[in-house]
Amino acid sequence: MRVPALILAAALTTPLPALAQQSSWGGYSPPAWSARASLGSGDSTLNKVRADIRKGQRGGQLTRSEARGLRRENARIAAYRDRLASDGLSESERASVQAQAEGLNGLVTAARGRPKP
Repeated sequence: MRVPALILAAALTTPLPALAQQSSWGGYSPPAWSARASLGSGDSTLNKVRADIRKGQRGGQLTRSEARGLRRENARIAAYRDRLASDGLSESERASVQAQAEGLNGLVTAARGRPKP
């Protein structure tokens, strides 16, 4: 009588989340944030662009519609980066994201420096 009670107690105290983490093929899938953590300077460039757009609009250097278009392009590049990062970024993908982010940074800088009519 004691043995079934001990088996039942052991079964009830087994942490179920630990069992749920094991997949049928025995592999490990990293959390989504781990791919983002290793994106490199493309991520910091996009953050800088976002801040520059905000400063440009607040300072009157960018119109509302210009800022909206630049924010939309920034979001498109970030979504592209996230899509590529879902299975890890190769060096060429990282370079592609970085080039797009730097190109957008150039557009924002040029738009902020352009005199308004």
